Amino acid sequence: MTAIPQHGNEQETEDIFAGTLDLRGIIKTLGRGISQILALGLLGLSLSTVTYLLLEFKLTDVTRTRVTFSFDGFDKGEYPDHSRFQPDDLRTPEIILEAIRRQGLPASDTLQTEIRNALEIEAIFPESVLKQRDRLRNSGQTPPLYVPDEYEMTLSLPHNSSISNRQREVLLRDIAEVFREHFTRTYEKLPTSFGSVFTTLSDSDFPDYEMEIAKDLNALTTFLEQRQAMANSYRSQSTNLSFNDLLENVNNLRQIEFNEVLGLIWQNGLSKDRRSSLIKIDYRLRSLRFQEQQVLANQGVINDLLMQVQSRSPSYILGVKGQLPQPQASTPIIDQGLLDSLLANDSYNMLVRKALDNGVELKQIQNQEAQLLDKRTALNAFLEKDPGDQSAIIKQVRSSLTNLESHYNNLVSSIRRTNDDFIRQQYANAVQISDAVTTRRSILHLIESALIGLILGITAGAGFCLLGIDLRHSKSASRQS
Repeated sequence: MTAIPQHGNEQETEDIFAGTLDLRGIIKTLGRGISQILALGLLGLSLSTVTYLLLEFKLTDVTRTRVTFSFDGFDKGEYPDHSRFQPDDLRTPEIILEAIRRQGLPASDTLQTEIRNALEIEAIFPESVLKQRDRLRNSGQTPPLYVPDEYEMTLSLPHNSSISNRQREVLLRDIAEVFREHFTRTYEKLPTSFGSVFTTLSDSDFPDYEMEIAKDLNALTTFLEQRQAMANSYRSQSTNLSFNDLLENVNNLRQIEFNEVLGLIWQNGLSKDRRSSLIKIDYRLRSLRFQEQQVLANQGVINDLLMQVQSRSPSYILGVKGQLPQPQASTPIIDQGLLDSLLANDSYNMLVRKALDNGVELKQIQNQEAQLLDKRTALNAFLEKDPGDQSAIIKQVRSSLTNLESHYNNLVSSIRRTNDDFIRQQYANAVQISDAVTTRRSILHLIESALIGLILGITAGAGFCLLGIDLRHSKSASRQS
């Protein structure tokens, strides 16, 4: 068997490599034109730097951070009072004005408008959420409502603005802080008038005590019932009391100290001016009777609507797939008859609830009227009698009022402390900055611009060298000619 010579294959391989990229030749060519490459690189560096400096007044510095929200109802896009949440609430005029004042900047309308226009609030959607929603859309399903809990705040102001970069960062942080304080005052802290009934009673007559104190105790009861519904098992660390314990203390205060004061007042017919008290009672009776007439009128309308609904023959239609004319996979199971029936039932149930609420309101008004009539009768009986010396009774009432006020103030203090502990735990992370406040500084823009010019110049010089264009020889030839 004769061996086949390999010289043909080696020659063919050399020819193939000769037709491909000659790296050695490229390197030698670039080495010979290194001066041209560096010159064009420096030229690009200089041009880009000069261009940046000339256009610097048109450039903007971007300051950004992130804010995270977490409170009751936020997953539904609502504040704790069920009002609608909007990201633009961070840039309301009140928030911007307060943040500007904290910086000691002039609170002019021009500056406020400039900052509001330069501030952008954009939602941040996690990549996993976007992928999941895309999968649901691709499968023909409607993605559920998603409320992002993190937003990016971006403040874009001109580089030559009167506000320095440091001030911009602090300003952006103050905007988030002011919004958090507004949230705290609105939804966390109790109002300043909470538990101040005895301050308003300083110049009131004795018969007025019942209405004012009872109204305040009812407000305390309603507040504690709401808190109990939110956190039934919560117990404060500072007071060691739950909202249920505080609710029992309010009821005890009403039944013991408060009833003692009222008993002394009405048993002895105490009043600074009994005729004036009777006039007040008569006016309240007229107001209650007017309310009673309105409730009775509403009750009549509701009863008429209920009779009209009941007069119709009930038609409960169940949508069964087998009863449909052409059962298909895409045919809905619920038909129009079932929808009409459901709407009719909902209307009937709504009217029944309205009738119940109206009846309860009517009974409460009638109960108040009966109490006022009883007090009017008792006070009218004392009007014909000689009051005599009531100093001892008044002293006893003053003593009972002092005891009631002391227990009341202690109770309100316990409610405030317990509520503060609860709010501190419940809304600790309601509004917080979740990322550092950073500013893309102008020096970075300058460096980027210079590097881009340098790279473009070097690339152009290398390209001229590879194309065999020598700018130096071209310049010399033009001079000789």
